Amino acid sequence: MSPTAASRLAEHLTHRKPADSGRLADVGDRLRFVWPPEFIELFGITDGGEGWVGESYLSIFSVDELRDRNEPEFWPDLVLFGSDGGGEGFALRRSSHPPDIVMANLVGPDPAIPQGDMATFLGRLELATLFDPLSSRDIGER
Repeated sequence: MSPTAASRLAEHLTHRKPADSGRLADVGDRLRFVWPPEFIELFGITDGGEGWVGESYLSIFSVDELRDRNEPEFWPDLVLFGSDGGGEGFALRRSSHPPDIVMANLVGPDPAIPQGDMATFLGRLELATLFDPLSSRDIGER
């Protein structure tokens, strides 16, 4: 069986103990958000973490950080789950079904840049193409 996008992404991160699934569900309830299966899988492997994915740095928030860093009033359509360690945040867009990943500027009004699903996001991290427009080739790789 080939590794899932969540397990491949987790390979790049410093591992913490797995997140408590009940706490993750509670945060989802507080945010009025249903976590996509690949995020439930990722948090079942590690409660956040950070590391280099190819040329891109990625920090995934812990469940406690998910709770503390998400204010629906400030980001009504986004659920932040991580950052690049600088001014860019990574979020799930609530208005897409299933929720897709976007990169959002945390310090300015720039529009969010679509990143696709977790597998596409992982590939864009590995190739350092996060700022490039999402192409039909990216979408076809899902």
